[in-house]
Amino acid sequence: MSFLISPEDTRSWLVEAGLKEHDWEDVSEVTLAAMPPRPVARATSTGSASPIGLSLLVGDDFPELASNLARNLAERRIVVVQGVFERA
Repeated sequence: MSFLISPEDTRSWLVEAGLKEHDWEDVSEVTLAAMPPRPVARATSTGSASPIGLSLLVGDDFPELASNLARNLAERRIVVVQGVFERA
């Protein structure tokens, strides 16, 4: 079950909460274009996986999760929006 809300609902809720919108942009295409074709763990000079990186936060499933994210962006199941709001 999805717990995500639509960009339109998010935008409306922010305005209803008293925030003033300055900018709102769908950056899904830019995000997708910036993703590596096949995410892998970053290797060190010794050839082992680096202990520093997103896999440290996300876990060993990071390559699969990143691949799922890219597929969902490409299929427009999800979007990435960037907004700038100010407290009124």
